[in-house]
Formats: sequence, C-alpha cells, structure tokens
Amino acid sequence: SQRATEKKLEQLQQALREKQPIEKLETALGQLVAAQQAIVEETLQFDGVSDTAKQIAKRQADVREQAAVQAGEMERFPVFARLLRAAADTMQQAERRLSKGDAGEETVRLESRALDGLQRLVDALRQQRQPPSQPPKPNQPQPPKAGDDAGKKNDPKQVQALQLAVAQLGLLRTMQVDLQERTK
Repeated sequence: SQRATEKKLEQLQQALREKQPIEKLETALGQLVAAQQAIVEETLQFDGVSDTAKQIAKRQADVREQAAVQAGEMERFPVFARLLRAAADTMQQAERRLSKGDAGEETVRLESRALDGLQRLVDALRQQRQPPSQPPKPNQPQPPKAGDDAGKKNDPKQVQALQLAVAQLGLLRTMQVDLQERTK
C-alpha cells in the first residue's frame, strides 16, 4: 500500500506539470482525497497490532507532506492554501496518535476531518468548472453576444483566474457556515 501511495504521488506530480491550473488542482486534490480515504479505511480495519498502526502513520505522513507541498504551491490561492494547511495539521495529529499505536475513535475522527477538508476543496473546484444550471438573474451582467467586442477580451487565463476566485469565495462561505455550526 505504501508503494501505491508513492506511485500516486509520482502520478500527481506528473499530472501537475501537464495540466491547466484548475485541472492541476482538481487532479492533485482528487489524489490526496483518495489516499486519505484509504488511510481512514485502513484505520477502521485496524487489527490492534502496533506495527500496523505505525505503517498507517507512515502513509499518513506521506499524504500530509504532499498536502503541505501542495499548500505551498497554492499560495496565490490563499483560501485553498489555508484549508490544505489545516487538513495537513489535522493529518499530523492523527499521525501522532497512530505512531503511538492509537487507532481509536479520535484518530478516525481526525483522519475523517482532514478528508472532509480535502473533499470540500475538490467540490469547490468542480462546482466552479460546471456551467451554471440556472439562467442569470435580470440584475446580473449578461455574457457578451456574438459580434460584441467585449467577448474578445475573455482571455482563458483571466476566465480561469476568476473561476478560482469564485471557488475560493464559495469555499470561504462553506467554512463560515461550518464554523457557525461548530460554535453554536
């Protein structure tokens, strides 16, 4: 399973070099989600052998390190970077518990919380890449019509930067609602 994680990380790095920013992020985060999900499942199936817990801790450390690297590469997207760092911090807490042979309920809760943070990032990116399902409201600006000079200014890089900004705003709103629910 460790080799599989290492292979996934290599694939992640290769994919990042080849794709556009949103696609790079989505690919990287999707692979982190898959790796973290595998760790949660392994912990749930923990058989009580301390060597097994230490192996899971090692895999958790690998995923945490990749999340931290990814967060560093995403500094131009501060909300994404912040949520990734928070997930990495939570992974580190789970890793510490696993290193001590503790694969109990609290460890699984920490791993799951990190997984939820990663999944939120993926969901925010996917939502932004999907075309709107509802027509624009009357007070919203309409997209340029054919033959309109403004349409020529829609540089794909600018469009993608706006998509990422909107995804970050949506993610901030989700984080705000989550925080309000946890502090009630």
